[in-house]
Amino acid sequence: MPSKSLLIDLKFKFITVVLFLIISLPRFALAADDFRYGVQFRGAAGADSNMPFWLHSNRYGEFDRYNNNLVANFFGKREWSLRNGLGLTVGADFSIRGMNDFDNGLQEGYIMLLYRRFKLFAGRKREYFGLVDPELSLGSMDWSANARPINQISFSTDEHRPVPGTGNYLFYDAHIAHGWMDDNEYRYVEDPWVHSKSLYLRLFGEDHAVNLHGGVSHYVLWAGYSPRYGEVQSDWQAFKDVFLSRTPDTDEIIDGGQLANRFQNHGGIYDFAAEFFRGDYSLKIGRQFMLEDTPNARFASPWDGLWSLTIRDESGRTAPITGFVYEHINTLEQLTNNPKREGRTANYYNHGHYRGGWTYFGRVIGTPLYYSDEDRLGVANNELIGHHIGITGRMEEFSYRFMATYSRNYGARPSNFDRKDQYSFLIELTKPVGQSLTINASLAADIGDVYQDNLGLMIGITWENAR
Repeated sequence: MPSKSLLIDLKFKFITVVLFLIISLPRFALAADDFRYGVQFRGAAGADSNMPFWLHSNRYGEFDRYNNNLVANFFGKREWSLRNGLGLTVGADFSIRGMNDFDNGLQEGYIMLLYRRFKLFAGRKREYFGLVDPELSLGSMDWSANARPINQISFSTDEHRPVPGTGNYLFYDAHIAHGWMDDNEYRYVEDPWVHSKSLYLRLFGEDHAVNLHGGVSHYVLWAGYSPRYGEVQSDWQAFKDVFLSRTPDTDEIIDGGQLANRFQNHGGIYDFAAEFFRGDYSLKIGRQFMLEDTPNARFASPWDGLWSLTIRDESGRTAPITGFVYEHINTLEQLTNNPKREGRTANYYNHGHYRGGWTYFGRVIGTPLYYSDEDRLGVANNELIGHHIGITGRMEEFSYRFMATYSRNYGARPSNFDRKDQYSFLIELTKPVGQSLTINASLAADIGDVYQDNLGLMIGITWENAR
């Protein structure tokens, strides 16, 4: 596997390439369509030096929950129109975080090639998955905005494409990606790879009063170096098993609730939604089902997952409420309907060999109600029931976002704990000042037994130039 010094060297070379392209590529392009750059400063503090839940969650891993934070971001993105209908986008966001442990690095850094409605990018890029609301939701069960972006190469559609021969009644949206985990201090198996793919279908076009959505998302942790077994299989045969989510030819059971499928940690979701439109308003009802191993993929735990209700005013006008989300999450069942695994659970996001679980730099990649802690590798809490409300609105002088979340938590096997209730709140105000400046203020509170009772404040200022 690549050494740490090699990875650092590659990271600096990538930064150099990105900066070179931003500066010099215009001479080869037909036109520079868009160039944005800016700087953002944010400071966040909690009453007990820890961050309340909504000051550190779903912020792409930029804030440390255990410390007060001062974060500076220097970002830029440039888009070009090239020849033959090609487009190129280069983006970078360099983050500096001051706290007890100083940290800095590329929060984003990518090169993306676009052709018609397809795109190919390499690097680290913020993305949002699933049919949930990107502003007000807890996030998709499998992949939310809770952890920093993973280094990957990804090929995908750019929004929905019509399925040929269906008369513009059926559309698809898909992606496939290969990524690298570089957070070995949070892992047992070092330097694992990440395979991810998704396929979503939509019935009817955007001009219809009803849209029906359905899709499946699949991710796998595989390859790497195990302290116990050495190099983990990463050849073509292993990739075929990864891609097809192939059931292993063994009945062996390992800790963590997964079959010993050649060191592969599979997971994902089934994702469905019905969306209704009337004038400027939309209403969406969604349901996500958990996937964890083959038996669970056959709806062995039909009650586990996420229910969501989203109402949006798409007019852009000023109104006290322009968006509303209610979500209910339940992951208590975790059954597999497999008689050979009686008494065991799927133990979502955990794995016996990939003990770091579905996390990145210590943060859960999926729903932020699942969390890791400093006392164990992997996910420390994955059995819970939760309710969540998100509301947003737009006034004459500012916009706001309000979040209220309640969860009933029971830990994760084999270290379950007695019921712990938790309430978390956020009120966030955003005010533009002129054409380039934006000021944000957020107040958050935690009340309960999972996190310490806490009150926190975040202040931010962003300057962005677009031309």
